Amino acid sequence: MGVSTLTKAEKYLERAIIQERIARQKGKDTTAFLEKLLLATKKHEEILLELGGSDLLRYPQQGYEEVRRRLGK
Repeated sequence: MGVSTLTKAEKYLERAIIQERIARQKGKDTTAFLEKLLLATKKHEEILLELGGSDLLRYPQQGYEEVRRRLGK
């Protein structure tokens, strides 16, 4: 059940990144949201490392890189 919950959390994070792209394409300023997503992806990674969920680490790591790229960092 724990792995299922972790997987869902990572999918929600992935969905948030997709929704940001959609909002940005509609002309909305998503900079503040991207900053929060950047922090969220790092926190997800931190928690997964603590729990030993290494097979799920790709989600926050990929998300972090995508958000960082969008922010131009």
